[in-house]
Amino acid sequence: MQLTHNIDTKHIDTNLDLALLREGDRGSNVAQLQARLAALDLYQGEITGYFDSATRQSLESFQRTYELDEYGCFGTETWYAMTFWSQETAFPSIKLWVKRSMQLLHDQLHTTYRLIYRG
Repeated sequence: MQLTHNIDTKHIDTNLDLALLREGDRGSNVAQLQARLAALDLYQGEITGYFDSATRQSLESFQRTYELDEYGCFGTETWYAMTFWSQETAFPSIKLWVKRSMQLLHDQLHTTYRLIYRG
């Protein structure tokens, strides 16, 4: 599933590093977050790569709408919700889908680890 908005993708990298981002952080990951928020009409500021209060407020708006737990910080759960969100995906199914996807990923990594290291 992909975003269904017409967006300028020059700031968006689908290989986004999933490190936790919070107010005060800088860098290309913050610029990508700002671009995603702008694509969802939640962020009207300039894409600067600086996680300022406007970025935090926009992110919190998204998180409130989708009842995400990473309030004010950008982490794995919010990344999945933002990456795979679409106009056709009705909430609350998105939160359930995100949690199930994260559990599936965890289970697959655990199985792979057992196969590699325990034979």
